[in-house]
Amino acid sequence: MQKKIIIDTDPGVDDVLALLFTLSHPAELDVQLVSLSFGNVSLKDCFRNAATVFNALNTLGLPGPHAVPRTSPVNLAIGHDKPLLAADVVDASQFHGADGLGGTHETHPQYTAQRWLLDFERSSPPTTAVDDLKKGYTVLPREASEEILHLLRTNEPDTITIVAIGPLSNIAKAALLDPETFSCVKEIVVMGGVVEQDGNATPFSEFNAFADPEAAAVVFATTNVPNVATPSFLGVDWALFK
Repeated sequence: MQKKIIIDTDPGVDDVLALLFTLSHPAELDVQLVSLSFGNVSLKDCFRNAATVFNALNTLGLPGPHAVPRTSPVNLAIGHDKPLLAADVVDASQFHGADGLGGTHETHPQYTAQRWLLDFERSSPPTTAVDDLKKGYTVLPREASEEILHLLRTNEPDTITIVAIGPLSNIAKAALLDPETFSCVKEIVVMGGVVEQDGNATPFSEFNAFADPEAAAVVFATTNVPNVATPSFLGVDWALFK
C-alpha cells in the first residue's frame, strides 16, 4: 500500500539523492507535494535544483530496478526564503557548492530546466498540463505552508506523512497558521538534530536545526503530532542504490 508523503526540502546534493530514492519507489511512496525552503543554498537556487532534477529525470529516467516512468508531474510549492524570526540567513554552500549541486549547472547545463527562472518568478502565463508533464513538475499557486494545509484539509486525517529534510520553516508556519488542520498529519519525520555527536554546522548544532531554530522548536513542541527525528549521522554509511 502506498504511503502518501510531503517532502519538505532544500535541495542540495544530499536532498537530491533523497528525492531520487523516493521517486524510485512509486509502489511504496506517493509523493503528493515537494515543498521548497531556503537552506543548503538560497530558495531560488533550491528551486533551480529541484526543477533540474525533475527535468533530468524526463531525459534520463529514474534510477533503481523498481522505477517506472512518471505519468504526472511532481507538484512543487515555493516556501520560505529565510527563517521565521532571525534576520540572518545561513547556508551550506561550503559543502554543496555555490549552486547547491557542486557546480552541476555549469558543468552539465544541458540538464538545467530551461524555464526554471520564469517558473520561480511566476513571470510568464501559467503552463499547460502538457507543458508540465514535459518538464516534469508543476508549480502550485499557494505558498508552501498553505499547500501543506490544503493537502491536509482535502485528505482523510492521519493519511499524510511529512518528511522534512531541510530547515523546518515551512512546517512550523503551517502549524502556526492552522493548528487544528495541522494536527491531521499522520507523522512528521525530520532529518535534523544531533544526539551524542558533534554538529555539522557548529560544534553542537546540526545544520537544519541551526538554520531556523525557532521553527524547529515549534515543530518539536507540537505534541499532538507524532514526531520522529533522524539525526544526521544515521545516514553516513547508508548505500542508496545497489
